[in-house]
Amino acid sequence: MKSVHLLVALTALTFLLPAVLTTAAFAEESKAVLDTETAKESYLVGLQLGDSIKSLNIEIDTAALSAAIEDVIAERTPALSEEELLATMQSLQGKMQKQQERMQEEMQTQSAENLKKAEAFLETNAKEANVVKTDSGLQYIVVKEGTGETPSASATVRVHYAGTLLDGTEFDSSYKRGAPAEFPVKGVIEGWQEALQLMKVGAQYKLFVPPDLAYGAQPRPGIPGNSLLVFEVELLEILPEQQSLNQSTIIQ
Repeated sequence: MKSVHLLVALTALTFLLPAVLTTAAFAEESKAVLDTETAKESYLVGLQLGDSIKSLNIEIDTAALSAAIEDVIAERTPALSEEELLATMQSLQGKMQKQQERMQEEMQTQSAENLKKAEAFLETNAKEANVVKTDSGLQYIVVKEGTGETPSASATVRVHYAGTLLDGTEFDSSYKRGAPAEFPVKGVIEGWQEALQLMKVGAQYKLFVPPDLAYGAQPRPGIPGNSLLVFEVELLEILPEQQSLNQSTIIQ
Protein backbone atom coordinates (compact mmCIF):
# COMPACT_ATOMS: atom_id res chain seq x y z
CA MET A 1 0.00 0.00 0.00
CA LYS A 2 2.84 2.40 0.84
CA SER A 3 4.35 1.83 -2.59
CA VAL A 4 1.06 2.83 -4.20
CA HIS A 5 0.94 6.02 -2.12
CA LEU A 6 4.53 6.79 -3.09
CA LEU A 7 3.75 6.33 -6.79
CA VAL A 8 0.76 8.68 -6.55
CA ALA A 9 2.84 11.29 -4.73
CA LEU A 10 5.67 11.13 -7.26
CA THR A 11 3.20 11.39 -10.15
CA ALA A 12 1.66 14.49 -8.56
CA LEU A 13 5.09 16.06 -8.13
CA THR A 14 5.90 15.45 -11.79
CA PHE A 15 2.76 17.18 -13.01
CA LEU A 16 3.07 20.07 -10.55
CA LEU A 17 6.79 20.69 -10.96
CA PRO A 18 6.27 23.80 -13.18
CA ALA A 19 4.37 25.46 -10.32
CA VAL A 20 7.22 24.68 -7.95
CA LEU A 21 9.78 26.14 -10.34
CA THR A 22 8.01 29.50 -10.29
CA THR A 23 9.30 29.95 -6.74
CA ALA A 24 12.58 31.01 -8.35
CA ALA A 25 10.94 34.42 -8.80
CA PHE A 26 10.78 35.06 -5.04
CA ALA A 27 12.81 38.07 -3.89
CA GLU A 28 14.38 36.52 -0.78
CA GLU A 29 16.77 33.61 -1.25
CA SER A 30 16.46 30.41 0.76
CA LYS A 31 18.92 29.66 3.56
CA ALA A 32 18.39 25.90 3.35
CA VAL A 33 21.52 23.73 3.26
CA LEU A 34 21.02 20.89 0.77
CA ASP A 35 24.23 18.88 0.70
CA THR A 36 22.77 15.42 0.04
CA GLU A 37 20.43 13.94 -2.54
CA THR A 38 17.97 13.07 0.22
CA ALA A 39 17.99 16.69 1.37
CA LYS A 40 17.28 17.90 -2.16
CA GLU A 41 14.45 15.41 -2.64
CA SER A 42 12.96 16.33 0.73
CA TYR A 43 13.20 20.00 -0.16
CA LEU A 44 11.39 19.38 -3.44
CA VAL A 45 8.54 17.65 -1.60
CA GLY A 46 8.46 20.51 0.88
CA LEU A 47 8.29 23.11 -1.88
CA GLN A 48 5.26 21.43 -3.39
CA LEU A 49 3.62 21.01 -0.01
CA GLY A 50 4.28 24.64 0.83
CA ASP A 51 2.92 25.81 -2.52
CA SER A 52 -0.28 23.82 -1.97
CA ILE A 53 -0.69 25.20 1.56
CA LYS A 54 -0.07 28.76 0.41
CA SER A 55 -2.76 28.42 -2.25
CA LEU A 56 -5.30 27.79 0.53
CA ASN A 57 -4.75 31.42 1.62
CA ILE A 58 -5.29 30.66 5.31
CA GLU A 59 -3.26 31.55 8.41
CA ILE A 60 -0.68 28.85 9.16
CA ASP A 61 1.28 28.13 12.34
CA THR A 62 4.47 26.77 10.79
CA ALA A 63 5.63 25.21 14.07
CA ALA A 64 2.40 23.22 14.39
CA LEU A 65 2.57 22.32 10.71
CA SER A 66 6.12 21.02 11.08
CA ALA A 67 5.13 19.04 14.18
CA ALA A 68 2.26 17.40 12.31
CA ILE A 69 4.52 16.38 9.43
CA GLU A 70 7.08 14.96 11.84
CA ASP A 71 4.37 13.03 13.71
CA VAL A 72 3.08 11.47 10.50
CA ILE A 73 6.54 10.47 9.30
CA ALA A 74 7.46 9.06 12.73
CA GLU A 75 4.07 7.32 12.94
CA ARG A 76 3.24 8.98 16.26
CA THR A 77 -0.26 9.28 17.67
CA PRO A 78 -1.69 12.68 16.62
CA ALA A 79 -1.72 15.43 19.25
CA LEU A 80 -5.45 15.91 18.59
CA SER A 81 -8.12 13.29 19.26
CA GLU A 82 -10.42 12.12 16.46
CA GLU A 83 -13.17 14.34 17.86
CA GLU A 84 -10.85 17.35 17.93
CA LEU A 85 -9.61 16.63 14.41
CA LEU A 86 -13.18 16.43 13.11
CA ALA A 87 -14.22 19.64 14.87
CA THR A 88 -11.13 21.46 13.61
CA MET A 89 -11.73 20.22 10.07
CA GLN A 90 -15.33 21.44 10.13
CA SER A 91 -14.24 24.82 11.48
CA LEU A 92 -11.56 25.17 8.81
CA GLN A 93 -13.98 24.19 6.05
CA GLY A 94 -16.40 26.84 7.28
CA LYS A 95 -13.70 29.52 7.21
CA MET A 96 -12.59 28.50 3.72
CA GLN A 97 -16.19 28.53 2.48
CA LYS A 98 -16.70 32.08 3.75
CA GLN A 99 -13.39 33.12 2.23
CA GLN A 100 -14.43 31.64 -1.11
CA GLU A 101 -17.73 33.52 -0.97
CA ARG A 102 -15.91 36.81 -0.26
CA MET A 103 -13.54 36.22 -3.15
CA GLN A 104 -16.47 35.46 -5.45
CA GLU A 105 -18.21 38.68 -4.43
CA GLU A 106 -15.03 40.67 -5.03
CA MET A 107 -14.60 39.10 -8.47
CA GLN A 108 -18.20 39.91 -9.39
CA THR A 109 -17.77 43.51 -8.26
CA GLN A 110 -14.54 43.87 -10.22
CA SER A 111 -16.15 42.26 -13.26
CA ALA A 112 -19.03 44.76 -13.20
CA GLU A 113 -16.59 47.66 -12.88
CA ASN A 114 -14.47 46.33 -15.75
CA LEU A 115 -17.53 46.11 -17.98
CA LYS A 116 -18.43 49.75 -17.31
CA LYS A 117 -14.85 50.83 -18.03
CA ALA A 118 -14.80 48.80 -21.25
CA GLU A 119 -18.07 50.29 -22.50
CA ALA A 120 -16.95 53.84 -21.70
CA PHE A 121 -13.60 53.33 -23.42
CA LEU A 122 -15.12 51.80 -26.54
CA GLU A 123 -17.64 54.63 -26.86
CA THR A 124 -14.86 57.22 -26.78
CA ASN A 125 -12.38 55.21 -28.82
CA ALA A 126 -14.86 54.68 -31.66
CA LYS A 127 -14.83 58.43 -32.31
CA GLU A 128 -11.11 58.46 -33.11
CA ALA A 129 -10.44 59.12 -36.80
CA ASN A 130 -8.26 56.08 -37.43
CA VAL A 131 -10.39 53.57 -35.50
CA VAL A 132 -12.58 51.15 -37.44
CA LYS A 133 -15.61 49.61 -35.70
CA THR A 134 -17.26 46.44 -37.00
CA ASP A 135 -20.87 45.33 -36.55
CA SER A 136 -19.82 42.93 -33.79
CA GLY A 137 -18.33 45.75 -31.72
CA LEU A 138 -14.70 44.94 -32.48
CA GLN A 139 -12.53 48.03 -32.95
CA TYR A 140 -9.16 48.16 -34.65
CA ILE A 141 -6.50 50.40 -36.12
CA VAL A 142 -4.60 49.46 -39.26
CA VAL A 143 -0.98 50.09 -38.32
CA LYS A 144 0.32 48.58 -41.55
CA GLU A 145 -1.53 47.04 -44.47
CA GLY A 146 -0.44 43.63 -45.70
CA THR A 147 0.04 42.52 -49.29
CA GLY A 148 -0.47 38.77 -48.96
CA GLU A 149 -3.51 36.54 -48.75
CA THR A 150 -6.25 36.74 -46.13
CA PRO A 151 -6.76 33.63 -43.96
CA SER A 152 -10.06 31.79 -44.00
CA ALA A 153 -11.87 30.55 -40.91
CA SER A 154 -10.38 27.09 -41.44
CA ALA A 155 -6.79 28.32 -41.82
CA THR A 156 -3.89 28.05 -39.41
CA VAL A 157 -1.76 31.15 -38.98
CA ARG A 158 1.56 32.30 -37.58
CA VAL A 159 1.49 35.65 -35.78
CA HIS A 160 3.45 37.88 -33.47
CA TYR A 161 1.41 39.71 -30.86
CA ALA A 162 1.32 41.44 -27.51
CA GLY A 163 -1.77 41.61 -25.32
CA THR A 164 -2.54 44.14 -22.60
CA LEU A 165 -5.39 45.09 -20.33
CA LEU A 166 -7.01 48.51 -20.56
CA ASP A 167 -4.60 49.89 -17.96
CA GLY A 168 -1.60 48.77 -20.00
CA THR A 169 -0.77 45.66 -17.96
CA GLU A 170 0.73 43.11 -20.33
CA PHE A 171 -0.60 39.56 -19.89
CA ASP A 172 0.96 37.86 -22.90
CA SER A 173 3.54 38.50 -25.62
CA SER A 174 4.99 36.27 -28.31
CA TYR A 175 7.69 38.91 -28.79
CA LYS A 176 8.93 38.41 -25.24
CA ARG A 177 8.85 34.63 -25.67
CA GLY A 178 11.09 35.09 -28.69
CA ALA A 179 8.96 33.04 -31.09
CA PRO A 180 5.77 33.63 -33.10
CA ALA A 181 2.58 31.83 -32.10
CA GLU A 182 0.76 29.39 -34.36
CA PHE A 183 -2.90 28.43 -34.06
CA PRO A 184 -6.07 27.71 -36.06
CA VAL A 185 -8.22 30.76 -36.69
CA LYS A 186 -11.21 28.94 -35.20
CA GLY A 187 -9.20 28.16 -32.06
CA VAL A 188 -8.95 31.69 -30.66
CA ILE A 189 -11.31 34.23 -29.09
CA GLU A 190 -14.05 35.64 -31.31
CA GLY A 191 -12.45 39.06 -31.60
CA TRP A 192 -9.30 37.47 -32.99
CA GLN A 193 -11.23 35.23 -35.37
CA GLU A 194 -12.91 38.26 -36.90
CA ALA A 195 -9.76 40.37 -37.03
CA LEU A 196 -7.58 37.70 -38.63
CA GLN A 197 -10.08 37.31 -41.47
CA LEU A 198 -9.82 41.05 -42.14
CA MET A 199 -6.02 41.04 -42.32
CA LYS A 200 -3.65 40.17 -45.14
CA VAL A 201 -0.29 38.50 -44.56
CA GLY A 202 2.18 41.22 -43.58
CA ALA A 203 -0.46 43.39 -41.93
CA GLN A 204 -0.17 44.86 -38.45
CA TYR A 205 -3.34 45.77 -36.57
CA LYS A 206 -4.09 47.14 -33.14
CA LEU A 207 -7.21 45.46 -31.77
CA PHE A 208 -9.61 46.63 -29.09
CA VAL A 209 -11.55 43.50 -28.17
CA PRO A 210 -14.76 43.98 -26.12
CA PRO A 211 -15.33 41.54 -23.24
CA ASP A 212 -18.10 39.69 -25.10
CA LEU A 213 -15.67 38.95 -27.95
CA ALA A 214 -12.93 37.86 -25.52
CA TYR A 215 -13.54 35.93 -22.28
CA GLY A 216 -16.63 37.73 -20.99
CA ALA A 217 -17.21 37.60 -17.25
CA GLN A 218 -15.05 34.49 -16.86
CA PRO A 219 -11.64 35.45 -15.44
CA ARG A 220 -8.48 33.89 -16.82
CA PRO A 221 -4.93 33.89 -15.44
CA GLY A 222 -3.83 37.52 -15.61
CA ILE A 223 -7.17 38.58 -17.13
CA PRO A 224 -9.97 39.68 -14.74
CA GLY A 225 -13.58 39.11 -15.73
CA ASN A 226 -15.12 41.42 -18.35
CA SER A 227 -11.76 42.86 -19.34
CA LEU A 228 -11.39 44.75 -22.57
CA LEU A 229 -8.27 43.38 -24.27
CA VAL A 230 -5.88 45.38 -26.43
CA PHE A 231 -3.65 43.52 -28.88
CA GLU A 232 -0.84 44.47 -31.23
CA VAL A 233 -1.04 41.80 -33.94
CA GLU A 234 1.24 41.06 -36.87
CA LEU A 235 0.07 38.38 -39.33
CA LEU A 236 3.24 36.67 -40.53
CA GLU A 237 2.07 33.65 -42.46
CA ILE A 238 -0.79 31.33 -43.36
CA LEU A 239 0.52 27.85 -42.61
CA PRO A 240 0.07 24.75 -44.76
CA GLU A 241 -2.42 22.22 -43.45
CA GLN A 242 -1.22 19.66 -40.88
CA GLN A 243 1.74 21.81 -39.84
CA SER A 244 2.54 21.49 -36.13
CA LEU A 245 1.34 24.25 -33.85
CA ASN A 246 3.18 26.45 -31.36
CA GLN A 247 -0.04 27.52 -29.68
CA SER A 248 -0.50 30.75 -27.79
CA THR A 249 -2.35 31.56 -24.60
CA ILE A 250 -5.20 33.25 -26.46
CA ILE A 251 -6.60 29.89 -27.49
CA GLN A 252 -10.19 29.60 -26.31
